[in-house]
Amino acid sequence: MQATTEEELRGRTFGAAYTLIRLGTLVGLGIFPLIAGAIGENNVVDLFGGATLALPGSRVTLWLAGLLVIGGGILSLTAVRARRISPAPSPEWHSGFFVAFEGGEGAGKSTQMAALVKWLEARGEDVVTTREPGGTAIGGRLREVLLDPVSSEMDPRTEALLYAADRAQHAAEVIRPALAQGKVVVSDRFIDSSLAYQGLARGLGLQQIYDISSWATKGLMPDLVFYLDLEATLGLARVGEERDRLEQEDDDFHARVGAAYLELTVKFPERFVVLDAGRGQDEIHAEVVAEFEERTRGRVPVARKFQPPPGPVPR
Repeated sequence: MQATTEEELRGRTFGAAYTLIRLGTLVGLGIFPLIAGAIGENNVVDLFGGATLALPGSRVTLWLAGLLVIGGGILSLTAVRARRISPAPSPEWHSGFFVAFEGGEGAGKSTQMAALVKWLEARGEDVVTTREPGGTAIGGRLREVLLDPVSSEMDPRTEALLYAADRAQHAAEVIRPALAQGKVVVSDRFIDSSLAYQGLARGLGLQQIYDISSWATKGLMPDLVFYLDLEATLGLARVGEERDRLEQEDDDFHARVGAAYLELTVKFPERFVVLDAGRGQDEIHAEVVAEFEERTRGRVPVARKFQPPPGPVPR
């Protein structure tokens, strides 16, 4: 409650909680003696070789109260663990369409992204292509720090904050203005990379990383995410010998990233499309196009290409 309640509501929230606690205590003091009296004095004999277990009403009542507390605790823990990250409503400026490509190292994001952009431009769409980190001049400098193998001692929290800083500038300078103009934005990675890499694989917490990025971007989320699913070892084999800081992580880390992405696809099926990246490029591209057309039906009108004016009308 302390961490998730807004400051102006925090006092009233805790006041309401304390009031409920006091009311519960008063109700318990009034009702529990009545329950204990109704149960009365009971004994269970011949228990474990002739022993007698005394079960006075007060003891049974306390056991029942304990079971209620345990049950409430289990329900609360279940609710906390099942808490769903819900993005903020799309602001008024979000009149375009935002697509992100996600995946582990060497999954083929750039190839499929370029193919989609080419297809969109061929049908006349105004497309903005970008990436994370490094979609802006400031982001480019952050990218050098984040991916430089020399930064191998970087703390995971530092990493998360630098990615959030890059995303804040990326959203403000590139994505939001393009969406405001009704353009289609196609990005190589966005918030789900941080949720997978830092939130789950690094163990920093899904909610914590979401809160940081949501604050940085004012709630901006992709409309559609293509996740290219490929076994980590196969993807790393595609990368080659020269690897950046993240690519140099051990196989266990990259396996955790893959598992994290799959967890995200289950949590957020409304925006994720899972693609088997082990297939041929043309087959994957065909599925990307089909899914894009399905998800954007009624939202992104097919742009009309420029048509030359007709010739003179014969008399």
